Amino acid sequence: MLVALTRKLDYSYEGGVEGRFIELISNMTLDPLLRHGARRSKHMMEYDQHTVDLATSDIDHNRFDRNGHGGLFPLAKTGYPDQRRVEIWDQCGAYFRERLEGVLF
Repeated sequence: MLVALTRKLDYSYEGGVEGRFIELISNMTLDPLLRHGARRSKHMMEYDQHTVDLATSDIDHNRFDRNGHGGLFPLAKTGYPDQRRVEIWDQCGAYFRERLEGVLF
């Protein structure tokens, strides 16, 4: 799902599929897992999988804060509607609108 989403985001906002993928992983607070080497013990791989399962489950069930922190599209500013009650494309739009605010406007 994340690869398809990053392709759509790259088409809409540019920045490269790999860069957008890493950005979303970072937004999910999973970026420490990207730093692990390929040689991992079975125990550590199971722990990593559990961490990913928890993060994705939290996103699936909208268990992130009202500004989207812990989700795919965290917002820095307040004043937006509760992101747990907003469709994902509206979350995405607010996220990129906020990020591009200083660049385009």
